[in-house]
Amino acid sequence: MRNDYSNQSDSLSDAIMQYCDMPRSRQQLVDFSGKSKNYVMTQIVLPLVNSGRLKLTIPEKPQSSKQRYMKSK
Repeated sequence: MRNDYSNQSDSLSDAIMQYCDMPRSRQQLVDFSGKSKNYVMTQIVLPLVNSGRLKLTIPEKPQSSKQRYMKSK
């Protein structure tokens, strides 16, 4: 049985996936989620990138300040 924390994370992941129909910056994702930057990046965004559901707009520079995240097609 999954706990509420996991369900919240899944809901936020789904919401971010819908939000990323166009390229979004880290700060936009943080503002959209209302969570801390660390939480959003480590618990939501990076797992979505690693699973291939989100893609980087500058894959050769993952830490770039100009990096954006977008839903994979």
